[in-house]
Amino acid sequence: MIPVAWIPVTGILNDCEYTLSVQDHGRGMTAQQIADVGAYLQFERKRHEQQGQGLGLAIVRRLVELRGGTMQIDSIYGQQTTVRVTLPAQPFNSN
Repeated sequence: MIPVAWIPVTGILNDCEYTLSVQDHGRGMTAQQIADVGAYLQFERKRHEQQGQGLGLAIVRRLVELRGGTMQIDSIYGQQTTVRVTLPAQPFNSN
């Protein structure tokens, strides 16, 4: 049986913005790794086999910036990482 990992995802809407948070309980990131997040970058590649191209967080950050939002990464190295994306909220028009 393959172990299942729960990834908490939460969303909060207030008057002018929507915040989406995703948290994992993986390897975590150092402050330097967070500062260095960019395209084609995989951290500790020699220690951990990683699939993909190292584009995920770089793409998210750029898409969020294009929509006028922000992305924040908080992490405890060796324990967990939380990524928060905050975007401007627009009023819902039912017409």
